[in-house]
Amino acid sequence: MIREEVIFLLLLLPLLILLFLPVFKDFRVIEYVYNFVSSIHKNYYEVVLSATSIYASFLIFHIQNQKEKEQNRENIEKEKLAQKKRYLEKKEERLASARPYFIVEKDKFSNQAKIKIFIEKDVPLENILVYEWSLDDPEDNIAFKNIDTKKSGDYIYDFSLTKLEMILVRCVTYFDEEIYFQYNVGDIRVHYRIVKSEEDREYSRSLGRKYLSDNLIELGEQYELDEQTEIYKENIYDSYEGKLAKRRFFSYRSKILIGDYHYKIYADNKNLIIIDIIEKEKIGEIFSKSINYLRTYPKDFSSEISVELLETIKKYLGDSWYTTCKKYHDPQYFKGNLKDAIFAEKWKSIFDAPVGSHEISNYIGDLVYYCQNNMDVDKFNEYLFRNLEVYLENCVEISESRRGFQNEEDTVYREIRSEIKRILSKTLI
Repeated sequence: MIREEVIFLLLLLPLLILLFLPVFKDFRVIEYVYNFVSSIHKNYYEVVLSATSIYASFLIFHIQNQKEKEQNRENIEKEKLAQKKRYLEKKEERLASARPYFIVEKDKFSNQAKIKIFIEKDVPLENILVYEWSLDDPEDNIAFKNIDTKKSGDYIYDFSLTKLEMILVRCVTYFDEEIYFQYNVGDIRVHYRIVKSEEDREYSRSLGRKYLSDNLIELGEQYELDEQTEIYKENIYDSYEGKLAKRRFFSYRSKILIGDYHYKIYADNKNLIIIDIIEKEKIGEIFSKSINYLRTYPKDFSSEISVELLETIKKYLGDSWYTTCKKYHDPQYFKGNLKDAIFAEKWKSIFDAPVGSHEISNYIGDLVYYCQNNMDVDKFNEYLFRNLEVYLENCVEISESRRGFQNEEDTVYREIRSEIKRILSKTLI
């Protein structure tokens, strides 16, 4: 468009000069040009001026036509945007009709509470997982309860308000939207929706909805921003407490996703869990996840199976042909897990120094004695086994003398995997 207007002006310039020549003919040079144009070449310049006028008229028409086309394109784009907006509005109405609203009914006499769901559309709510954190729970707790499919008006979970920090409900709607409901100490209730499409996020923003990342920005947090988690409903009485509650949700986020992933993949299928353990790529991970399996499912372990697992791990740690063991340099973590008077009395002073294979072998010996006498589920203290789990994962590797020799590495992994699989499979009987 600009180029055409420049051409038009350049073509118009000779016409303007010729039109104004008589005005300045008193000047000698201009008088000469005027006489030259008006007498000698009069017919030629009449043709030139006529052609210039015609082309200028055409150019004016062309420019006007281009403006009309541009206007038509803008109108078409506006109509497309309007159609897209109408589509997104209808899509949002459809999704919202199956989106749950959670309420918490509290019994002030018993200090108990229930979570109830309401859904506009009479459709089921599926894959419901409920996480509960108490103030005396460790930060890495990600235990959850699987709830059957529910419908509007159903109660989904009962819980105690004593020492409660947070309840988190994760579910999937009829239209496959991922929803989280957070009930936090202070009677804070927040509904989150995972918005995966950039198009849907733009529309959500246009409705004025906030995202979890907005809250983190307000708090000045340096976390990687969560641009997918929309807050579609919240009941908060104190803004600062609400921001802290959302930050707690964010801090648990990765753990929650790991828990969800684990549930989706294994769904408490212990056969698959055992296969996952023995297929770990590192020796230390195989041992560590075996202990984690013992901590998670102690009721499946008899004293004999527990002792056999511990003695097998101890055997490989003591054989340099199979493993190389490093020292662990975080005694405070180990001390924090000594939630047994006998263990605390013996091991707190030992854990003041870095822990190597000798110390951990002796620790396993004490765990063997513990399992022989305390495999009752009500008495089982899983904290004691966390120290062993952490040491195995961080400090145990395949023997340095085996590295680089593929046949020998394969032999080590094959033997250890076979042993661990044989022992853990006994828990399935």
